[in-house]
Amino acid sequence: MLLSLKFFGLLARKITLFLSLTFLLPFSSQADPKFNFDDWREEAKQSGFTGNVMVAYKNKIILEEGFGLQDRENDIQFSPDAAFDIMSITKQFTAAGIMKLEEMGRLELTDTLSMYFEDVPNDKKAITLHQLLTHTAGFRSTYKLDYKVVSKADLLNGAFSKSLKFKPGSRYDYSNVGYSLLAIIIEKASGIPYEHFLHQQFFEPLGMTDTGYRIPKWENERLIVGYKDMIPYVGPFLHYALPLVFQKQRWGNSLEQEWAEDGPWWNLRGNGGMISTMQDMFTWHKALQTEQVLTRASIDKMYTPYALKSKKRNQYYGYGWSIYTKENGEKTVFHGGGYLYFMAIYQRNIDQDIYFFFVSNNQRDKNREQFRQLRRTVFKQVSECCS
Repeated sequence: MLLSLKFFGLLARKITLFLSLTFLLPFSSQADPKFNFDDWREEAKQSGFTGNVMVAYKNKIILEEGFGLQDRENDIQFSPDAAFDIMSITKQFTAAGIMKLEEMGRLELTDTLSMYFEDVPNDKKAITLHQLLTHTAGFRSTYKLDYKVVSKADLLNGAFSKSLKFKPGSRYDYSNVGYSLLAIIIEKASGIPYEHFLHQQFFEPLGMTDTGYRIPKWENERLIVGYKDMIPYVGPFLHYALPLVFQKQRWGNSLEQEWAEDGPWWNLRGNGGMISTMQDMFTWHKALQTEQVLTRASIDKMYTPYALKSKKRNQYYGYGWSIYTKENGEKTVFHGGGYLYFMAIYQRNIDQDIYFFFVSNNQRDKNREQFRQLRRTVFKQVSECCS
């Protein structure tokens, strides 16, 4: 009897091992593709790309690398610890702040400008928070250049005194002004400064200690430096000769520009200028897959395609995010950021769970092609492995 029990026990273990080898291992290998970036990496180096890149698949980082110099004068290489201006990607934090205040019962998305500001002109009184979030309010793109001195009162006067471009709600037209107004509304609804609200509700709970305007105590050598390398094609000789001059024109980092004591002036605050790192933005990416700081209902609203951006590309704008949906229903949410001396792209393929963050300290057209090639490299390898 004892021998029979040992025999059947041994047989059961062998059957279990056979089944695991037969069925489990193939699925395991399919779920964990072997990524190879050698060709892309070499091409990026040959093209002269300078910047930081992160790619993650199913929340596992598969590429995190710096290329070239973030500060040429001081010979500082790009590193994962580099801090950079995320530019218009800031808008998703402003949108998240509005969503948080809605959850707290401090405001509603149907609220109008007349509920938060006095003496709003008649053509702007009925503009809603939803319209500001989706760039459908009709405000102009900008009031003044990013680093001009513009107080809160200056911004409000500039926004309200100029005529609207179109009837609110009738179409989409990207507006930095609208997001600066949202930042002011966050302050009015929360009772504390814009950056402090984001820090209190998002950055501190998530451990994003390297994201903000003035609250993080930035070390100057961590900040990437922008350069004037954006040279138009002007013939074979000048095209190659001009960069030899321009590459030495140092614009500097964000904090070397005109800022107020508590952050950028109000033509930039709320719509851009936030400083962050690769790791902090990856932390934010993971938080949006949970309900750590926002409910699923709020996150879904941010990813809803409300306003048509491009019919040809089937692109829409949600709340602080652009949305692209393929014919098969596969959704990608993304946002870019750009200034004369920097560019960044933040992209999430929700269905395949692929994450990209790509930042550079110059605005060359080659950078965007480099990013497109990176995307093709990743999706090709996922397709070959797991389709």
